[in-house]
Amino acid sequence: MRFSCTKENLNRVLQVVSGINSKNINLPILRNLLISAKEHGLNLLATNLEIAVRAFIRGKVDETGEFTVPIKLLSDYIALIDTEKVDFELKNNELKISSTNSETRLKGQGATDFPIIPEIERNKTFLVSNNSLAKAINQVVFSVSSNDLRPEISGVLFKFNDNKLILAGTDSFRLAERSLILEEKSESADFIVPLKTIQELHKILDTEEELEDGGQVEIVLGGNQVMFRQGNIELVSRLIEGIYPNYEQIVPKNFLTEVVVPREQLLKTVKTSSLFSRSGMFDITLTFERDKVIISSNDANIGAYNSSLPAETKGNTNKIVLNHRYLQEGLQALGGKNTQLKIIDASNPMMVQDYVEEKEGEEQNKDYFYLVMPIRQ
Repeated sequence: MRFSCTKENLNRVLQVVSGINSKNINLPILRNLLISAKEHGLNLLATNLEIAVRAFIRGKVDETGEFTVPIKLLSDYIALIDTEKVDFELKNNELKISSTNSETRLKGQGATDFPIIPEIERNKTFLVSNNSLAKAINQVVFSVSSNDLRPEISGVLFKFNDNKLILAGTDSFRLAERSLILEEKSESADFIVPLKTIQELHKILDTEEELEDGGQVEIVLGGNQVMFRQGNIELVSRLIEGIYPNYEQIVPKNFLTEVVVPREQLLKTVKTSSLFSRSGMFDITLTFERDKVIISSNDANIGAYNSSLPAETKGNTNKIVLNHRYLQEGLQALGGKNTQLKIIDASNPMMVQDYVEEKEGEEQNKDYFYLVMPIRQ
């Protein structure tokens, strides 16, 4: 096996595929990257048996072949060398890597023991804008449960219906939902993608946005698997079995208090207030009064904080106690200048959204909302 390619292309792909590096002690070969040199370029494959990433890189192949090498070592090494072109040659179960001013040899393992990743059945196919999907993932992923006690909420819900895609994430303490309008109508489908897969997908979308065909992500659903294809990279993953909670029934439809406040000012004040929240409780209090919001916190051991922000208030005076980290993450997910906060009372969830000024004859943009449950006193 002998081939060469540019460092830039190889490094970009290695930064993506190295994220699923496995520590499986029963199958040490999962720590390796499978390199297949074909006539027209290189196929790279990494897997941990639950997620697999395939990538194609153009290169000059003088001799075809297959071999596996430690993925992290290869990734770290390629990132550090200073060169435009990298040459590879397989000799005596070692991969020689030559560049302008350096040469190294990596010990590896034959490809025969590397797991075979079957092709996914193409039951349903969807196309989604790269940038829109990346932004949507960024707005919901932080709300997903990070443990497996309730598997059905340890991933992101994808729900296709007609010309709309809905993404939702929850850990039962907060909920984020983002709606995307698709360019074409699609079949109906809903499935749950594991959190780790979503994190790897987001990395791919960020890395690959400049590649050809980077404007669309192809999503292929087949059996209990899903494939995301972006440019020349494919991410294949198992799906989470189970039924996603019917969260629509807990989303409030009517509110007693609605407040509009500058987002950056609110975020900064919440961060300041968090310094004086009680350890383990992480509680801050939001008090809604006419033309202002008061943010306060109090820890008997360190002190107290109280600050008010000018606001446009509709409805009743009101109060709610929240986890400051949950509120911060919701505010950071927004992109607008002003934020709208909506509550019923101290016992019901607060809704956080970007505020879009209503114009006569036009509906307010409601493609994203974030709910955070209160801390009950």
